[in-house]
Amino acid sequence: MNRIVNVPLCGAVVLALTACGGGGGDGSTAISPVAGPVAITTDSAPTVSGAVVNATVGLQDISDFVGAGTIGTSASQHKTAALSTYAQVQAEFNDTVACTSGGSFSVSAQLQDPATLTVGDSIASTFASCSEFGTVLDGAFSFVIDRLVGTANDILRGRFALGASVIVNNFSITFDGETTTANGDFQFDIDTTAFDISLLELSGNVFSIDDATDTLTMSNFAVESTDETSSGAYTLKSSGTVDSAALQGSVSYVTVQTFVGFGDDFPYAGELQITGAGGSTINLIAVSSADVRLEIDSDGDGAVDDIVDTTWADITG
Repeated sequence: MNRIVNVPLCGAVVLALTACGGGGGDGSTAISPVAGPVAITTDSAPTVSGAVVNATVGLQDISDFVGAGTIGTSASQHKTAALSTYAQVQAEFNDTVACTSGGSFSVSAQLQDPATLTVGDSIASTFASCSEFGTVLDGAFSFVIDRLVGTANDILRGRFALGASVIVNNFSITFDGETTTANGDFQFDIDTTAFDISLLELSGNVFSIDDATDTLTMSNFAVESTDETSSGAYTLKSSGTVDSAALQGSVSYVTVQTFVGFGDDFPYAGELQITGAGGSTINLIAVSSADVRLEIDSDGDGAVDDIVDTTWADITG
């Protein structure tokens, strides 16, 4: 779903193994409370739906960079390539790496054993106009490992299970002339120990994503997904609440039929129910990887009042 090449947390893990520095990162920037529910109408349904989809995709994009994996891409291949690069560069640059096209990437860590990773280890990464693969990174994130299956070599090979709590502080990604900035915290668990399959879970209390068009604040959110490396097939389900500054209100959402898709495409099947003020709802139904149907109940009586047939591209802007 419009994925972009990642610079994962796992690179920070390899750096930390060979250059153990001082403490963890600062807390994330304060996030405003989520606003009250907004009423859903036929006119607002495409915009509301877009806010939910963009928030979920935005979280996934951020999680790519801080190590939670990918949806609809070859997670293991991306990780292996990036990790090999960082391992080679680290021998020369210690705990600060010069990024390929300018800027830098720094890491500090508190490790119980410098030779390996252990549950309880904390690592903080800071990006200063770091330009890699056509993407510029700024800001910081830190994490504490709370689950680990595998060694550093297993991580390099893309066969590991890792859980961590992450704090993101003014972390921005500029790609193709557009900048997205994130703040907040989330828990992630990624498992790539099974052949050809990556399993991913993200969850958190509050997380905000800000770009040129809107500020989206997610609360009490959860994302579960799988990615088949060989075919690019993925599954995705999510739930939570999202507040949109553009809408001046919030909606809740839950997957009622798991979304499925391939590669970078939007899902070709699956269904999400979005609920606003007064029980008003949208049932967002994937018709194909290009088209989507919105079944709208604007008065909350449980009956469909209107149907809007549109495209993924239109609702996500």
